[in-house]
Amino acid sequence: MSIWTSKSVQACTLLGAGLFLFGCSGGGAPYAGPPPDVDTEIAVTSDRLVVTGPDGFCIDPAATQDRGISAFVLLGNCAAIGNSPRLPQPEHPSILTAAISEAGPEGSLRSNIPAMAAFFTSEQGRGLLSRDQDPNSVEILDMFHQGDVFFLNARDSSASSIRSVKEDYWRVYMDVGNRIATLSVLALEDSNLTEAQSLETLRAFAGQIATANNQTSLQPAILAEAEPTPLPDGPYDSDQATAQSGDGSGSSAPTRPTTRTVSPARAARTVVRTLDTVGLLRRLFN
Repeated sequence: MSIWTSKSVQACTLLGAGLFLFGCSGGGAPYAGPPPDVDTEIAVTSDRLVVTGPDGFCIDPAATQDRGISAFVLLGNCAAIGNSPRLPQPEHPSILTAAISEAGPEGSLRSNIPAMAAFFTSEQGRGLLSRDQDPNSVEILDMFHQGDVFFLNARDSSASSIRSVKEDYWRVYMDVGNRIATLSVLALEDSNLTEAQSLETLRAFAGQIATANNQTSLQPAILAEAEPTPLPDGPYDSDQATAQSGDGSGSSAPTRPTTRTVSPARAARTVVRTLDTVGLLRRLFN
């Protein structure tokens, strides 16, 4: 899956993408002159889809790949990427990734959201989420959708090509024109980023991309202004997920809808065939 397997990710940037601004510079010598140029947005694919993050996040050019038909973009702490403490830093330091799919029919994700919950909890779905294609390495902690935006919280215990990040992540899937954007927030190993902060950052990230690409109809769902929609029948136990997704502090987890628990076999019988028929699997995971 391209969002996890970008081989051009550089250790220097990854180690510096959080709070440690001088991890790759070798010291904290004073800086003179104007701050270095860093990009806060980039236009990718033949459609020139714009990827940009919340304040304090900048594009990592070494880790970004634009193939024209699809793209992978990594964003980190501007001050770290520019190696200058004078550049802005995000409120919640983390690593953001955006995988932009091949072009396809508009609204193809929206029309298949009802099948996604059952798919991601199936063995094939967890295998595709896994960085080493092992379904046993992936645990689904939470998932829900609001409007036409699908949210996923998962834990992947397999080895990551993106260094120094935690196993848990929050992710959004959403249509942007005739492409699907897969957006993720990865917490740094040495950070205290909470689940609520990670989801807040993800919503801000998705909102920036929707605005930059004139997808204003997505904003109510992204910003939690739309009514949460219960997922259709699927092998997903909302009570178990709520318990798993807590941070252990007794505080409530981010608001999301409740779902029903049904037989996994019944729910997953047709979901993979349905998603294959519309080519969604190829677009999401290639």
